[in-house]
Amino acid sequence: MKVNPLLTLREGLVQPAGRTRSRAGAVDRLYEYAAGFRRIEELAVEHTACPEEAEALLDRLSALHPRERIFLSKMTPVIGAHTGPGLLLVGVLGDR
Repeated sequence: MKVNPLLTLREGLVQPAGRTRSRAGAVDRLYEYAAGFRRIEELAVEHTACPEEAEALLDRLSALHPRERIFLSKMTPVIGAHTGPGLLLVGVLGDR
């Protein structure tokens, strides 16, 4: 079925945040999530084995926050073991 689940972390709990049918739709939702913040103090993009997609998302997010201040990193092997390759994460510290 090619469903892309979207998850959020709220008050220490992982919760469903929706799902999309396409990878592009999922990446759009990550961007929209970050764009929903009035003020962004810190911004991060993390990935598991998809550095090109992470870089493309980082480029896109640079419209919201200075590119040189967006952290880009790989997820830990523990997270990767649970999610598999292709995980993209956007972390935002700021005011919604």
